[in-house]
Amino acid sequence: MFPRRTNGQKHSSESAILEGFCTELSSRYGRHEALPLDRNTINIGLKIQQRGPFEVATAFGNGFQFGRVGDELSERWHDHFFLVQQHTGQTRVNHQGRSTVLQKADCAILDSLGTCNFQINEGGFISCFAIPWDAMVSRRGALTAAFNVAISGDRVIGRTLTTMLRSLDAVEGEYDIQDVAMVSGIIASLLERWLGTQVPAMLSHTEQSVINRLQLWVQEHIDDPEISPDLMAAIASLSRRQLYRLFGKQGTTPIAWLWRMRLHKAHEEIRRRPQRKLTEIAYGYGFSDTSHFSKLYRREFGVMPSFTRKISRQ
Repeated sequence: MFPRRTNGQKHSSESAILEGFCTELSSRYGRHEALPLDRNTINIGLKIQQRGPFEVATAFGNGFQFGRVGDELSERWHDHFFLVQQHTGQTRVNHQGRSTVLQKADCAILDSLGTCNFQINEGGFISCFAIPWDAMVSRRGALTAAFNVAISGDRVIGRTLTTMLRSLDAVEGEYDIQDVAMVSGIIASLLERWLGTQVPAMLSHTEQSVINRLQLWVQEHIDDPEISPDLMAAIASLSRRQLYRLFGKQGTTPIAWLWRMRLHKAHEEIRRRPQRKLTEIAYGYGFSDTSHFSKLYRREFGVMPSFTRKISRQ
């Protein structure tokens, strides 16, 4: 029988468990923090392993939450997105302004950039597959707009995707370059098929007028890196919740919509005036970090901005 612990001993033990969890997670992906959700005894575990061609972080337990410190993972993961698979239990994921509850067999797509927080309840068991952006040869913009939207395990695509991911455990031996491309391509095809089923809802005349008004305002202030969802909501005379609901009807978020507008304006500028410095163009469209601009640009258009400029000069 285990000795009965005092409240102080219990708190100290839980702190040590959470600290160990964060130390392992942070050493691989960048700084993370973890906290108990309530005063109940927590159960927590983490396993990082290679499954098929992908590195996979599996977290399990109940009664705790963890998330990134800062708005991004370490730089080595900026060329990846993450496919989250819920095995058992329930997990609430807060990412890119969306809050989504994943049930058994659900999946979701997450970015390596932006805030991200997981709340694991009811014996939750989740796996995060790190998948290279290069696997998505098309529909990059659509994938970005679909961050943290649940892919239901009750639907054919969700069940097929879940079965595919689980099958990676059964394959022994090393994957060569062709194998990696094949497996990545299958997963990308399933995601693209799912994205094709996400039909945006029709906006009312009033809602479309709000979007048009916001678009004009953003274009006039596009060089301001401080534009935020709260500011956009104030301009549109909406609450923050109403703003997210409005953009949710189009299958996106205010931030994703804003960055895509900036990226496409910058893309047009590079093609029209390739002699301009890329840093000037990035800053002129609200990017305060050229490295961040280049990463987002590559995701949206599949090439670096320097390549677009080179082609436009010819």
